Amino acid sequence: MTSKSTFERPEVLAELNRERAAMMRPARIEYSKLKPPITFSVTRDENTDQETQDFARFSREQLAQHREEQQADARKLGQVRRLAGARGAAIPAQPRNVDRVKQGLDLEIAEAWPEIEAYEKQKALENQP
Repeated sequence: MTSKSTFERPEVLAELNRERAAMMRPARIEYSKLKPPITFSVTRDENTDQETQDFARFSREQLAQHREEQQADARKLGQVRRLAGARGAAIPAQPRNVDRVKQGLDLEIAEAWPEIEAYEKQKALENQP
């Protein structure tokens, strides 16, 4: 024997939907009264005052300078990576101070240079007939 649920009857569902809508109606009205806290408008550069134009120019210059500095750092990091690879040294993937890493590599090769020259001279003497 199968009993049907009371929720399957259309009049019960309709009543529940009406009650839910009545409960939500005040919240919808309150929500519709809210205004966005910030509004944006687009204006053309020639329609702005001099102070705004100066700020925009300053902002663009600072952005360009920042990009140039980042590109210079990326180039420097590439050079240091190539230098370290040629010398068989390992460096961090993202060093905090690229100049210091380069200085360390230069110092390392400067300290090892006399040993390298002595090794090369010894090899040259061994290879002489």
